[in-house]
Amino acid sequence: MLAFACSDDSDTATTESSTDSDSSSQAEGGRSTFKVAIVGNFTTNVGTLHSASYAGLEAYAKAVNDRGGIAGSELEIVKRDGANDVARLTAAVKEMDEDPSVLAIVGLGAFAQQTSLAGVVEEAEIPAIANPTSSYALFGDEIPHNWLFGLGVDVQRAMPQAIIGYVLDETPGGSVGLFGVDAPSTAAAAEAIGRSIEEAGGTVTGTELVPQDATDVRAAADNLLDAEPDWIVVAGAAPAHIQSLLNTIKVSSRPDQKVITVGGAGTAQFELADSTGYHSSSPAMQATEDIRDMVEAVGGEAALQNEDTFVTFGWILGMVLEAALTECGEGCTREGLRDALEAIEDFDTGDLSGPVSFADDHQGFRSTGIFRWDAEDSQPVLDTGWLPAYG
Repeated sequence: MLAFACSDDSDTATTESSTDSDSSSQAEGGRSTFKVAIVGNFTTNVGTLHSASYAGLEAYAKAVNDRGGIAGSELEIVKRDGANDVARLTAAVKEMDEDPSVLAIVGLGAFAQQTSLAGVVEEAEIPAIANPTSSYALFGDEIPHNWLFGLGVDVQRAMPQAIIGYVLDETPGGSVGLFGVDAPSTAAAAEAIGRSIEEAGGTVTGTELVPQDATDVRAAADNLLDAEPDWIVVAGAAPAHIQSLLNTIKVSSRPDQKVITVGGAGTAQFELADSTGYHSSSPAMQATEDIRDMVEAVGGEAALQNEDTFVTFGWILGMVLEAALTECGEGCTREGLRDALEAIEDFDTGDLSGPVSFADDHQGFRSTGIFRWDAEDSQPVLDTGWLPAYG
């Protein structure tokens, strides 16, 4: 979250490029920059997702600053790597909270880590936006969320709901094999999807959960393919897992196997599959050409090659932060910006996603869509329009 801090300490109130005139403006209550910290998992096997979102946010910050900033002040993004370790993520959140020049925290790791960090955020009273994943369970009665917001893939409710409806519409009474990483949130999502499929008259042919650090999932893929399901549903996986799964399918006896992923497959995954049988759910589009150009300008080519849908998540995050800060005004505080975020309702992202709203329960993406591969144009396309996710 972005806002003016109230400290006059020059060590925290200025950036490396600050000038004497900057210090003067700060003494009068203003700041030369608005600083946001992104705390996430940028290394390890899951790092591509968070790195992609960071690339999108960094590119949006550059776009904002190129057109004069927000209320005349630049947007600065600082980055801390939790390396997929909840203790390191917690330490980073506390470090950023203790810096009065940091006015919001975004990212917060994977879902299981976010549930641990929610209490840290609430105690610190610093606005935080979970991105690029954010389960609806974060915003129920059991976890306080006065300061916590979500703007990412919901693999426990929104995405599975969309997938179940689509799969059963396409293949009434069909069968599915479930695939994902061996993590609590993914296991819960797979179980929920399987249960819903069976309640609707379909069948589950098997479930394969692979280690999070796995790069070769051929054995699990072969097990699923041997059962000849109508669909393989990927309930949660990193790009490396999906790439290995798709490579196995392409050389199997079932190269046209239908696959659908929970949560934001990028253009690279669709190109790798190169199959009209490949689908994905996502609350946002793959990166547009304009976004891709901006991301390349900040050195984010690798993110575009891996997960450009998550690049879009970061770009939308930047749009939302700019809107909230503009509403909050020049004298904005952390509390004031939290209130400005909370007031965001039906925010138009320009067709990058459905409308974003934090007003109801702090979960920003309120809709999702199913994407399929268009072989003629060699690109993923939105097949369903934006489907309401939360009633």
